[in-house]
Amino acid sequence: MFESQLKEDVVCPYRSEKVDFLVEKGKKLEYELFALPQDVGMFRDKMIILLNDNPDPYIFNVQCEGVTPEISVSTRSIDFGNLLLGQSITKSIKVENTSKIPVKVFLTNVDTEKKQFKISITEFVIKQFEEQIIDITFCSEDQSKFESIFNIEYTDVEECGTKKDPLPITLTAEAFKVMWDIK
Repeated sequence: MFESQLKEDVVCPYRSEKVDFLVEKGKKLEYELFALPQDVGMFRDKMIILLNDNPDPYIFNVQCEGVTPEISVSTRSIDFGNLLLGQSITKSIKVENTSKIPVKVFLTNVDTEKKQFKISITEFVIKQFEEQIIDITFCSEDQSKFESIFNIEYTDVEECGTKKDPLPITLTAEAFKVMWDIK
């Protein structure tokens, strides 16, 4: 039991699969305590363990910090400019984890029909305060203007319901051919 469970209108972030258990004399029991805070901030509580035939409870101070996954991206749009047919150019987006927990990142709505844009990686995990580079290459054999939009989505690695709003990334480019008429 936790002290916060004795108070009204207080949400206890701590959970355990074992509530009642028996430990034989001279034996040990592994006890798993999970912290699943729903809000950002520091959560302090007291875990109260009552023993049969013992009027004095054991009290353990516990604390955890509630954080949410956060990332920053170096740009929300990339313009590859104008390129001759068959030429390629690669540009990059830096995705930085700005939070205290690892973040799972995945790209969605990647248009696989438009083979002109090739993306180096579409799913990855970034450790806290680290970064990942996504390389995007444009190359076309067709003369045209191209635009593609994909989303960068992210959540905590355990996917505990902290999925954030997608970040749309716009890619634009134009491929052309040059023809000379030499007379």
